[in-house]
Amino acid sequence: MLPIDVILHIVRMLGLKDRSKFTVLSREYFPFDNIDWSTFAKQYRLDEPSKQCLQTMLKRNYAQQVNISVRFNRLWSKHFNRPLISWSPWTIRKCCYKTNSHAILVFRHPNFVKYIQKITQKFQLKTKQINIHAHAECIRLSINILQTKRLEMNIFKNKKKEKRFCIKTSLKFYERTRALIEFCVSNGYLWLKIRKLEFRD
Repeated sequence: MLPIDVILHIVRMLGLKDRSKFTVLSREYFPFDNIDWSTFAKQYRLDEPSKQCLQTMLKRNYAQQVNISVRFNRLWSKHFNRPLISWSPWTIRKCCYKTNSHAILVFRHPNFVKYIQKITQKFQLKTKQINIHAHAECIRLSINILQTKRLEMNIFKNKKKEKRFCIKTSLKFYERTRALIEFCVSNGYLWLKIRKLEFRD
């Protein structure tokens, strides 16, 4: 069996995902201190290398996803070195509705609107998804519920999580809704594609 000092040294060299597993196993032997948070924050190219910013980014919060570029027909996250995907802010039930063929989600959070505007300005893109709702700018996203039959939906209700897939007969809006969004580029336009939905009552 390896001495504990050797194990600790090996653990220190692991990536963030594996380090977190050891921390869950034993906080006494495998602590995660401020130096570790700062080191990993720098690895993920955060402007502010702090624990809070790193945790926020790992949760796919849009506000921390700022180091991006364009690759082929996608916006690219330099933080993760993969296509940019992030969670929208939560929107409320009255801002979501269904038609015969589409589900419409409207996001009115000012910071989210500004985030999308900054992206379009930075990369000189246009978008048709910034609209006016109740006299204020908003982001309007839609899903074709007739063609999209395998979109994952997580529903958090009564402290339980239920997983469903988006088909016309099962899609129901709850008190709060948010979307996992992929940022696509086509012919000079930015398109926000919904890849997953979450609901909370």
